[in-house]
Amino acid sequence: MSRRAMRYLVGGLAVAVALTASSGGAVYATPTDPDPGPGTSVAAAVGGPPAAPSNLQVTPTGAQVGLTWTDNSADETGFDVERARYVAGTWTEWTSFAVGANVTAAAQSNVPDGQYAYLVRSTNANGPSAWVVATTTVSTATTPPSPPTSLVATPNASTVQLSWLDASNNELGFDVMRARNVAGVWSEWTGFVADINAAGFTDMGVSDGFYAYLVRSHNVLGNSAWTITTVTVSTASAAPNAPTGLTISTTGGQVSLTWTDQSANETGFDIERARYVAGAWSEWTGFPVDRNATSAGQTGVADGQYAYLIRARNAVGVSAWVIAVIDVSSATSPPPPPTSVTASATGAAVTLSWVDQASGATGETRYDIQRAQNVSGQWTNWVSFVADKNATTFVDPSVANGVYAYLVRAYNPLGPSVWTTTQITVTTGPPTTGPHAFLFPIANGGYARWNPCSTIHYVVNDDLVDAAHRTVLDAAIAEIKAQTGLDFVYGGETTTTGQVPPTGQEVILSFANGPLNGSATTLGFGGGYYYSTGRIFNGFIIIRSDIAATTTLRAVILHELGHMVGLNHVNDPTQLMNPYITSLSEYQNGDREGLWWEGAAQGCSAFGGLNRAADGPPLFAAAADER
Repeated sequence: MSRRAMRYLVGGLAVAVALTASSGGAVYATPTDPDPGPGTSVAAAVGGPPAAPSNLQVTPTGAQVGLTWTDNSADETGFDVERARYVAGTWTEWTSFAVGANVTAAAQSNVPDGQYAYLVRSTNANGPSAWVVATTTVSTATTPPSPPTSLVATPNASTVQLSWLDASNNELGFDVMRARNVAGVWSEWTGFVADINAAGFTDMGVSDGFYAYLVRSHNVLGNSAWTITTVTVSTASAAPNAPTGLTISTTGGQVSLTWTDQSANETGFDIERARYVAGAWSEWTGFPVDRNATSAGQTGVADGQYAYLIRARNAVGVSAWVIAVIDVSSATSPPPPPTSVTASATGAAVTLSWVDQASGATGETRYDIQRAQNVSGQWTNWVSFVADKNATTFVDPSVANGVYAYLVRAYNPLGPSVWTTTQITVTTGPPTTGPHAFLFPIANGGYARWNPCSTIHYVVNDDLVDAAHRTVLDAAIAEIKAQTGLDFVYGGETTTTGQVPPTGQEVILSFANGPLNGSATTLGFGGGYYYSTGRIFNGFIIIRSDIAATTTLRAVILHELGHMVGLNHVNDPTQLMNPYITSLSEYQNGDREGLWWEGAAQGCSAFGGLNRAADGPPLFAAAADER
């Protein structure tokens, strides 16, 4: 007779009993044959097996388990007692012993920690009674268990092997949870269990995807904290094919994308979006979608011209990007033209200003700007630019000597406004000349620089200094903006330190305790990251926090800001970019010429293309100044 499927007599009918467990581990003896009807009692048939015992009680005390029951028969020859442990979702490790007739109690010693089922039945020469069942948990623990450590998930095709170190000696088992990352959200949660002292678990039949596994230990006093790891499961042998047929539609501020999935082995799709701002693709944002998807959407998209890029990915690699462009606009009619257009020149830079007359149903998505030069009475050398929606200024940073006309109009997808025009005469050249050098070299003797047609966001960490130091820093920032014409915009405070700014920022300015750069005599350290194509994309300065808020501090900050925008040291004590701090606290002739070459006067850099790989690997350069 099977321990898991037993039979007993009810009114002379044979009724099967199955040993089953609930999710919490409780065990029940369940009839599997039809109910014989109301009022039928379980009793021994005449001349048959004895009546089953009842009221089975199981009481653990430390590692000892005591059992008591009620003897309901007068003709048993003894009782069978069986025990099973609940191991990883299954009743196993069956053991048994017998006691004599009329006995109503039994005990076991040295029972290991665990969850147990005890089964008792009476027997005689005619056979056994039905089983009576009770469960208990044996635990010698006095505290909850410690969490497992060193959790590792190793994929092999569609199987994931988990391993961990058991950091406790009092757990009753381990809980294992698995979740898949679906479009940026952890979902499809699945739970498993592992036994006492387990050091691993095998999860088979896992579909391709990115997963989190969580493991914790438990006992009767509680659960440990979860330990977490992630893993990518992929049966792919090659990178996925790129999707095709990307189309975009918009209704108000909602954008809908559809495409054709051309691969059967992707784990998901990456979608990126960029807005066309002042002639460059910027404001990059991204989000994932799940495998096999063929559509996605965004709501609350502001007016503007956007590029959407999509690619498939798996553990082997990614496909090529597929790109489509769309104008998003809530306008119902073309915009009115800007008014009061004026132009002013500072060196080689021309600044345009105007009054934005468009909004709401007539709002623009951009401004078109054209420049023409008057040559012998003819307007020629036409050049086009764009400015962002809601803009009221534009800087044309590098204009040769001459007479120029500037034309400005507003635009949305329903059409452009008429042009508004102004004229200006420009005389160009650096404000001063003198010795200078460049910090970020590129091929052909050139040098890298910031794009003056893009905003450069900076954050400040001034936790180690007082308000007087911050005042000196703010004044130095204003000076570097004035000398270069670069559009530095304050992005807030940060607790980050070091050479890499937080995500979404281009520059970090911070104070630190010495020594700096491995030298007790270093007062400041500045530099940045750039590409061989000539674009500086991140910068930093680090200033000793123990410098008093005097002209020396201003000199050090201006010096390091010079490095951050691209100037190197010059071996000339008459210049602020000399590596040793002197009595100078302002930029000198050579410094100002170098800043002019690094600044807005050289024009908008040809950066911001949609080819995300064109820049190549990032490069680094920095320099320090001394006492």
